Amino acid sequence: MLIHEQDFEQTESVLMQILEAYEVEQTGHEPSVTEKYAWSINVQEQFAGGLTCTIWHDVMHISLLAIEKGYRHQKLATKLMMVAQEKAIEQDVTTITLNTQDFQARGFYEKLGFTVFGELKDVPYVGTSRYYLVKRL
Repeated sequence: MLIHEQDFEQTESVLMQILEAYEVEQTGHEPSVTEKYAWSINVQEQFAGGLTCTIWHDVMHISLLAIEKGYRHQKLATKLMMVAQEKAIEQDVTTITLNTQDFQARGFYEKLGFTVFGELKDVPYVGTSRYYLVKRL
């Protein structure tokens, strides 16, 4: 037996094929293509921030949401989240997930209707926590 480092994209592709075949075998559901979306928001022709997410089956996962420092507290993140939620509804998504750090935006997401379903303490380093949140549509 040999274990050695491989090209990430090539290995990921092969692993996805294995997992998709297993999914069909175990559930009878055909694999779903992961759809990727990204939005940016500009203010007076200046990039102010953006959001990326994926949809897989009935779940949207918000991957990244960031607003440039000078544009925070202007409801731009809320607008981006609403655009993502509209896309989720349009695509018949039932669940939106995301994660955030304790020094980031947990309260912001909770105001948008997300609830915490998990916490990892001391991640990514000692003294911080990562929170996992969900919103059912």
